[in-house]
Amino acid sequence: MKQNLTTVETIDGKTYGPVRILFADKIRLEDTMRHNGWTLADNDARCTAFLSWAALTRLGLTDLKFDDWQATLADIDFQAGVEAESDPTPAAVPAS
Repeated sequence: MKQNLTTVETIDGKTYGPVRILFADKIRLEDTMRHNGWTLADNDARCTAFLSWAALTRLGLTDLKFDDWQATLADIDFQAGVEAESDPTPAAVPAS
């Protein structure tokens, strides 16, 4: 399965990632876009940042609010459709 990965660099030189973007992060983005009236076409960088923030907050790597967190960014490397190195789903075992 292909994955979306993000690596975040902050202005103080710290690097977080690569971190996998999960479906829950995408749903959180959609809810926020709807609430704030964002469109994907006009907010590509903001959406990339939000997905990265959602993944990092989910993992406990930041507790900052999104707007405060954005101010700490130096750069984000977002990789879409990366082939997974291994299948995280265990192989099905036939019933005895």
